Amino acid sequence: GASLAAVSARPRRAETPTAGPQQGVGSASASTQAASAQALKVGVVVPAFNEAARIEDTLAALRALRPAPHIVVVADSFSPDGTARVARRAARRVRSGGAWCEVAVVQADKRGRAAQMNVGAARARAAGADAVLFCHADTSPPQGAVAAVRAVLGDQTCCLGAFLPLIVSDGAGANSGADATAPAAGRQRTYWLLSAHNWIKSYYCPLLARPISFFRGLRLFFGDQCMFTRLDDFAAVGGFDEALPLMEDSTLCVRMHTHCRQEGRGRLRMVGRVAETSARRFDAFGEVRMTAVHFLLGLSWYVGVECLGVMSPEQLKRLCDKLYPNVR
Repeated sequence: GASLAAVSARPRRAETPTAGPQQGVGSASASTQAASAQALKVGVVVPAFNEAARIEDTLAALRALRPAPHIVVVADSFSPDGTARVARRAARRVRSGGAWCEVAVVQADKRGRAAQMNVGAARARAAGADAVLFCHADTSPPQGAVAAVRAVLGDQTCCLGAFLPLIVSDGAGANSGADATAPAAGRQRTYWLLSAHNWIKSYYCPLLARPISFFRGLRLFFGDQCMFTRLDDFAAVGGFDEALPLMEDSTLCVRMHTHCRQEGRGRLRMVGRVAETSARRFDAFGEVRMTAVHFLLGLSWYVGVECLGVMSPEQLKRLCDKLYPNVR
């Protein structure tokens, strides 16, 4: 699509030649890589739909990051609640950590988070970003997120990274009786079981399904983990698959690993820093049920859609909608 063409439009940055005697090539190369990593311009893309009540707080948290991101892009899809209008009100250049942080708002003509994130990545690249971090509107990345992105992507064997997931109730849910572990209205809690499972499945899913790829560095990450990558690599695999109504994030992990390992850069890495996500989607159902739902959806996607092809993405989406409603 036009958005992916825009992601690919900017030419790759020229390699910095190393100089000096032969015995100093290794250290010079390491120094060049370190300097290149620190110079990475990291854009943040926030896919948002009907997030008018939350988007200002999300933007405030992102603009407070130190170091500051190069640009923050809110990618809306014509939300009827006026998300774009609220975001534009906050979209101004602000002084953040000694660097200018621009906030931009774009609209995706096609519905779906994959299309929104592709459009957002194209806008970040047009603004001069070298790397992109995808942050859902109900997720807060760790304070040192930009520095962590630079450190991980400074390792030339890594093509994609993500943070540790932590699911926290914001106290808005009510125990509907569906699960005894669901919090009462106004009560905050951390979903430790669900968070632990979301962390562990980044490892056991590829280990069980693609053991050879696992030992070559494949991990499966999900949207609540604030995935990040170089924009050159993102463009090379065509961005997110816009035909997928969900699991576009895990599919990207597989495609990135497959593409980049041909160049010796196929490792995916989870950073030991926490990205905190609201449990608003799960509060009415409880932790035990939602952990089981996540396991079933992940299994259905990998076995039914990715491997055997006996389930279409639309069927997977209907299964997801049946198991719990989308409240984003």
